[in-house]
Amino acid sequence: MILFLVAFMIQSMVINSQTNEKIFPVLRGPYIGQDPPGNQSRVFAPDFVSTDAGELNSVFTLDGREFYFSRRGVPGKPSTIMVSRMSDDVWMSPVPVDFSGIYSDIDLFIAPGGGSMIFCSRRPHRYGEVEKYDHDFWISKRVGDKWADPVLFAVEASSEYEDFYPVITTSGNLYFNSQRGGQRGNDIFCSKYVDGKYSMAEKLPEPVNSDSWEYDAYVTPDEKMIFFSSVRPGGYGGADIYLCVKEPDGRWSKPKNLGPEVNSSNSEYGSGFSPDGEYFFYTSNKNGGEDIYWVSAGVIEELPETVTAKQEGNTNEEIFINYFMKNWDDIHDVIMRYHNDNPGLKGLVEINMTWVQGILAYAVVLSNSTGDSAFGLSLVETMKKWTIPELADGWSSTLPIRTVIVGSDNPEFNKCGIFTGKITDIDGNPVNGARLVIHKVESLDGKPDTVFTNREGIFIHTLIRPGTWQVKCTKQGYRPVEIDHLIIEEGQHCKRAITMIALDRQNQ
Repeated sequence: MILFLVAFMIQSMVINSQTNEKIFPVLRGPYIGQDPPGNQSRVFAPDFVSTDAGELNSVFTLDGREFYFSRRGVPGKPSTIMVSRMSDDVWMSPVPVDFSGIYSDIDLFIAPGGGSMIFCSRRPHRYGEVEKYDHDFWISKRVGDKWADPVLFAVEASSEYEDFYPVITTSGNLYFNSQRGGQRGNDIFCSKYVDGKYSMAEKLPEPVNSDSWEYDAYVTPDEKMIFFSSVRPGGYGGADIYLCVKEPDGRWSKPKNLGPEVNSSNSEYGSGFSPDGEYFFYTSNKNGGEDIYWVSAGVIEELPETVTAKQEGNTNEEIFINYFMKNWDDIHDVIMRYHNDNPGLKGLVEINMTWVQGILAYAVVLSNSTGDSAFGLSLVETMKKWTIPELADGWSSTLPIRTVIVGSDNPEFNKCGIFTGKITDIDGNPVNGARLVIHKVESLDGKPDTVFTNREGIFIHTLIRPGTWQVKCTKQGYRPVEIDHLIIEEGQHCKRAITMIALDRQNQ
């Protein structure tokens, strides 16, 4: 059996504090003050938008004064929708949008006119008699400069499976990709907007969909072109971005690979255009981590008729990596749990896995340099709960997972404090998505630090400055909790268990 090395390193804990914040130059003008890329793809706004975390799904508003994107991989926080706004011709540092930062939010789309944002979220809701926690479509309406609380969107098109990457065309039709395809894996669907409501979604025909995975489809407003990612054979490796054009008879043309100026031996996805149509934006991990790239839209006009490069990747690897990233919160919960006990945890775990009928049949931890022997085994136990039927039987791979807290190699690390803990309700159940606002008592007029609990109720704040802190814990439906005098000493690991009482339980 061939042993594959998954070319995928998870930089899981990229933690910065106010003491380590970067000072950015003043960015003015269109496109966040970036020099145009020409016909060669470039990382967009490095260190400002594209960072050591994972950034994807980017879009400018029509006036070009707001830039939205998703960020994931930040410790203690789920996938979050971020925005950078232009104020007096200067671009402000990206911050979470009003409703995001509690649940996993991703794959945003600004509707024509700019008054609505459609996105995917894991926020819980009812699906018949079942409480759902997978990704479904939500919509938030703009109210002035704010975004209102989201509500479910296009419920007629949703399913009991994972649904991603919504795009709305001028006609109101909804395009997206879904894992409802069973053995076929991810496919691209369309739900037509008829008489004020959405119809049951239908899978797009070949040649858009194939026996391989297709996802992240951007459809032009007139529905004449579709850009999508696919792991089909014959590309440059990993997932490539392809283009199909609507023929006069209504059929889609043969897919055309966007070529080496966009695609690479890694994965490219998350297609979109600037409002003026001059630049093509996409996401790639070609540099080892998820970043947003842009390139002149002129490269699309110059596409070759055929692509001669051989597929360098492995379809099973791509299927696994996509599943891994879509279910990243499962792994992240394990990582947070171990960092809670050992805030300086760092190193590499390598796990050799064999999958049979989509289930992890065999796994062994080949190496573990984190210093905690149980860490690798906990990752294995988590993956045993997964089912990936699209994987070929007997597929084997070695998955490296790197976990590190930025700062642990910094000489100043031991001079700072570390604040970790877990929030539960009075029955001992974890309170996920709770917000902790941490303010230094000696400087209450300064900017507070904010962290959130993960699905296991765990929070981590590293490189916190020594001193006396005030902590306020809040979550909708719970009575707020305050800690007035939290003393953090130099080099101390301060660990707290916090109990929150649900409003419907406080009088019982």
